[in-house]
Amino acid sequence: MSRRSGIDATIASPGKELLLSLSSFERFEDDSSVKFLLTCRSAYFEVRNHNFYSDFSAFRQFLPQLRKIYAEVAGVAELAPSYEEEKIEIGLSTLGQVAVKCSVDVFDSFSQSCRMGFMVDQSYLPSFITHLEDVYAELKIVV
Repeated sequence: MSRRSGIDATIASPGKELLLSLSSFERFEDDSSVKFLLTCRSAYFEVRNHNFYSDFSAFRQFLPQLRKIYAEVAGVAELAPSYEEEKIEIGLSTLGQVAVKCSVDVFDSFSQSCRMGFMVDQSYLPSFITHLEDVYAELKIVV
């Protein structure tokens, strides 16, 4: 039986405008993958409730990567499937600027792709990390 989490990991603007949301997590029983819904919004583009699949091993490393870049105030945490070009990238500069980049693809009759990003300051990361820690606990993912 797969494990599920109802906790959302989000980054929202001061006006509570949702910029990034990872929600409706599901860890597959065979530990091959973790699926979740991705919502990402930039100044010009928005993707809402996109099914994002991550290899389990890559997903397990995402939280430690986020903790490390936050502690060191530098670096990049990346989440991407092995055989796809989709990606979530969260980078932190030494000036405390967080750059979030999302790339998604929809393989329908139009072969749609969207690449977008936004910037916030590092004060947005602690609550995002805390929510992800809760998700990992609910999904019983040990890091």
